[in-house]
Amino acid sequence: MRFRWTAVVKCALPVIAIILLYHASPAEGRSLRREERGITEAFQKAKGFLQDYGWLPKWNPENFREATGRVLRKVIKKFQRFFGLRETGELDIPTVTLMNSPRCGVEDNMQVVDAQIEAEEGPDPESNNPNDNSATMARRKRYIIQDSVLQGQKWQRRDLKYRVTQYSSKIDRATVDGVFRKAFFEWEKAGPFNITLKPDGPVHIDIKFAPGDGPGKALAYAYGPGPGIGGDMRFDEYEDWTVRSASGQNLYMVALHEIGHTFGLDHSNVKGAIMNPYYSGYVQGKSLQPDDIAGIQAIYGPRTQRPAPPAAPTAAKMIAEQTGRERRGKLSALYRDVCNMGENEKVIDGVTITEDRRVYAFKGKYFFELSQDSSRSQPEPISQGWVGLPETIDTVFTGPEGYTFFFKGDQVYRFKNRQMQSGYPRPISQAFPGVPSNLDAVFFYLPNRKIYFIKGGQYYRFEAGTERRVADGYPKNLSEWKKLPGHIDAAVMWRDGRTYFFAGKNYYKFNDAKFAVEDGYPKPTASWWFSCPEETSEVEAATESPV
Repeated sequence: MRFRWTAVVKCALPVIAIILLYHASPAEGRSLRREERGITEAFQKAKGFLQDYGWLPKWNPENFREATGRVLRKVIKKFQRFFGLRETGELDIPTVTLMNSPRCGVEDNMQVVDAQIEAEEGPDPESNNPNDNSATMARRKRYIIQDSVLQGQKWQRRDLKYRVTQYSSKIDRATVDGVFRKAFFEWEKAGPFNITLKPDGPVHIDIKFAPGDGPGKALAYAYGPGPGIGGDMRFDEYEDWTVRSASGQNLYMVALHEIGHTFGLDHSNVKGAIMNPYYSGYVQGKSLQPDDIAGIQAIYGPRTQRPAPPAAPTAAKMIAEQTGRERRGKLSALYRDVCNMGENEKVIDGVTITEDRRVYAFKGKYFFELSQDSSRSQPEPISQGWVGLPETIDTVFTGPEGYTFFFKGDQVYRFKNRQMQSGYPRPISQAFPGVPSNLDAVFFYLPNRKIYFIKGGQYYRFEAGTERRVADGYPKNLSEWKKLPGHIDAAVMWRDGRTYFFAGKNYYKFNDAKFAVEDGYPKPTASWWFSCPEETSEVEAATESPV
């Protein structure tokens, strides 16, 4: 029998490698450890960056999973595709360079990023995103409109006022004012706006320079249209702001970008577009690009003639206003309840979107339908419009299978659109074991596809499917959901996949990535969801309803 030396060598090679590694010099060992530590640190920095800008979820007590290496590489590949880099899934030099480049501090719109990728290669089998429209939108245009704007929260008026209330120490005030005047004018040429500097009093767009995260990182950020901080802009005072210069950070170029956010645009991946999140440096004479112009005109339409100065009230107008006041005074008791709430009264008992995509709101013994523009149908008694329900309900929600569940006391009623299903009502304890009676709110939470029940200051997570039980460790304190009030009256997953909570006179939009209420909330439910007439300031009246 012949002895096979090749087999011996093959078996011995791994052992030899281990011996050599074991006997490597201390310097070589330290070098290997440093290299390994460097890779780990690089991935940790990349993970922090991706969390900061919306590519990875931040810590969430209800849906927290540490990103594995596989998940991180998948997200890096998605980042590379969106910004036109070679798709390696690795932290190569071009990827790290882009991540470390100065950029806008506003998060990227991942809902549309995913839709663009889905449009190119089909749906991601691991995605739970049910958005019906974003994939179609991604196929036909590259600019991105903010989700809240798509739901109707945009500027209603076309004459907007702004002011710089906190100036930079790097540039004199007159120059700063001139820069913003020029930047606003570029957007005025593209859209139907007249934007003017207002020296005092309330303004729609408040601009401040304040310390941020340090030079060369997030240069500035801005809020989309809305009351309160809606439309406001913040610039990092730590930056080296310059004018008509390629050195430092050119204020005009950054301001031009941030103004796009105040009108409702998100980040675009079109190279050279003003709404691309990455700072491109100073380019003399650069203004809005075709992608930017198409974006603002998709929201507001093209530029029109400057409106004439307001005329003095005519007799006909005064009569029309008086007729309107009389009509509002004769509204049903339900509308008076919704539009004229006391400080601690709740506006509604529940809101839901049924399988046929119709939106219903419930208040006392009545319900009414909400249209896309927030107009309301005439109120109808619940017991007549939803045959089988009692006169009033505690709360309502529609689950992912399309069934709508109404809760009253210790009973639950299941409907398919407005048709009650056989076998109902039944005790809550049978349909949802472990869930208490007399609930305040119920909602389906898209990020983890769980059902949540709220009663008082506690909430319960329900495990559906074959388990059908309240999850271990529940109930928990509602304070886990940061910035929500201690009592919730209603909740709904809206068309954009986001969760909205209602409490008293206000509503709260929840940011899943931050696991906290969105900045700029709460807002008044009556005027924003139900178009109630109210005494508002000029600034508050400048935006439309979110629905």
